[in-house]
Amino acid sequence: MRGPLFIGICFALALLVPGTASRGGEPGPVDGDAGAAGRGCLEYLRGKKVAFAEAPPTRGIRTPMRLLGPLGPVRLVNRDRRDSSTPLMDCELGRALLDMAPAFASLGIRELIYSGTYQYRMRRGSNKLSEHAHGLAIDVHAFVTSDGTVYLVQRDFESGVGTWAVTEASECVGAPISEAGRLLRRLACALRASSVFREIITADDNSDHDDHFHIEAYPDALTRAKAVLGHGPPSIDD
Repeated sequence: MRGPLFIGICFALALLVPGTASRGGEPGPVDGDAGAAGRGCLEYLRGKKVAFAEAPPTRGIRTPMRLLGPLGPVRLVNRDRRDSSTPLMDCELGRALLDMAPAFASLGIRELIYSGTYQYRMRRGSNKLSEHAHGLAIDVHAFVTSDGTVYLVQRDFESGVGTWAVTEASECVGAPISEAGRLLRRLACALRASSVFREIITADDNSDHDDHFHIEAYPDALTRAKAVLGHGPPSIDD
């Protein structure tokens, strides 16, 4: 349950962010209010000393950028070591991951091994665009701690041992057998309980995600604040 102070802060933040176009199939053009929101996000990252490069207009992405360095204490590492390209994403995904970096660091996590950020495609079994098509989602297959320990989602995540639908930490984490399973469930529950992300999908949701966490950001701060105020349940739509 979010406290009144937290909700008040979110509401105040929303008032500072210009209104943005709704996200149907394609995001609105990057001008006017939507452009202002995007510029605000980029300035936020600059203020936090995040290394990035603004990317050329990209189909589906409102504020495209390429991440060139870490997000605070956390680095993104492509699972395909042969792929030397930098991750392309909407600025809001970068901001959300940066805001969540202290939670990653609290568990000793320093690297997120990912397979995809931007990919212009439909949701599985749907004619609607995935949030990957908007650059707002990342699929993370492994988490690496500062001592070099690798936690593979496919190998180490224990599904169905807790109550994924609730945000209370102890009920959500449940009773995993292994220490690796406990760490990944603690992380998954923290991500899901946070107001930073719109959606977290794991093997607790469906078998399509038995080898990765789907981590999805809100398109802008206003939408994030409205979701917190509305207390709506997440929808599994990747």
